[in-house]
Amino acid sequence: MLFLGSLLICLLFQEAIAVTAQCNYVADSGQACVQSVVSTKFGFNVVSKTCEPFTYNGCGGNSNRFDTLSECIQTCNAMKTPSNGTTSYLGRYRRSENATQINWFNPFHPGPVILQTTTPVPSTETLNAKACNAAFAVQLTRPLQTCNAETACPEGYTCSDSAVCCPTKETVCSSDYDSGHEVSAFDHVGRYAFTASINSCNRFSYFGADGNFNNFKSYCDCMQYCRQN
Repeated sequence: MLFLGSLLICLLFQEAIAVTAQCNYVADSGQACVQSVVSTKFGFNVVSKTCEPFTYNGCGGNSNRFDTLSECIQTCNAMKTPSNGTTSYLGRYRRSENATQINWFNPFHPGPVILQTTTPVPSTETLNAKACNAAFAVQLTRPLQTCNAETACPEGYTCSDSAVCCPTKETVCSSDYDSGHEVSAFDHVGRYAFTASINSCNRFSYFGADGNFNNFKSYCDCMQYCRQN
């Protein structure tokens, strides 16, 4: 009886180790192979303690790959309540109503660019998004072009109520992701860009300045703006 109890404990311990190891792998996109299908999967990120979407090429990779967000959360125990008092893991995927709020447990949460000292700094991201009534988060080093009845916007842009030229949805969502260029004071940050071929958003590294408008701070922002029903 004691032997059976010890064996059960051992098996449970081994299973716990396996789950932990699975979730500790870096999500791997794998490689293309014969008859492979590119799809969106979810992998657990040990740094942000969140499950994040990534593009899977069809073959290879590792076991930190889940078909659904809920499967990833359940397997990797991502529902733990963080010490800052937020109530649930899923809340970290919703866009904050106040764009200046920052969830320190998720570096991809909407909010201003953050210095390595975790001190928020003013940015033009929120101003650009509000002017265009959108959720993109590119940090432009140039102002948006102004427009009026006499000054038209370039192709792919429309004149907004704020009298600035804003990219059309087609322009934003058809652009390839652009990491921009590095700014010495900032860390690279995770952003999301829409990929039309798979009708989904994927994460990329943003270097801190410029790039294009296909640049969102959360997966949900990106999908809500670009996804085709």
